Amino acid sequence: VVVAQLHGASGDTRAALDRLDRVLIRDSGDVQALAARAALHAADGQYDAAEETLRRLAATDPDNALALAGLAELAAVRGDHASALALLERLRRADPSATEVRLQLARAAVIAGDDAAARALIDEVLARSPRDPETLALAAVLEGRRGDVSSQRELLI
Repeated sequence: VVVAQLHGASGDTRAALDRLDRVLIRDSGDVQALAARAALHAADGQYDAAEETLRRLAATDPDNALALAGLAELAAVRGDHASALALLERLRRADPSATEVRLQLARAAVIAGDDAAARALIDEVLARSPRDPETLALAAVLEGRRGDVSSQRELLI
């Protein structure tokens, strides 16, 4: 898998995929190989192949964080926000301590216009990481929507 990742990093996607396919012939459920294969396909814009690989990964472990996050990202790229949200919620249940998942859900809630849900998620993240810049910026967006410019400014400074 490491050699395949090196091929991928050097831009030789075909050699990387060939190496990974050899690993998967020996062990069709190799988590590292499946994750690397999905990442290569996604980076190459081959979203159907990436999704198929992530689904194989999820079949070996239904709560696999890499598979759920990857499938959620692909769903969002394709504009299927309902599926992306459902997958992120599954990921949050599978790993309740995952701060990044809460932040992704908060972003999705902001986009959907669900400010109450976004605020609750932002508050959860800030309770763990009070100075996280991405979360503070998202909170500032909400303050701006409410028209509270002074609170917005405080969050950004």
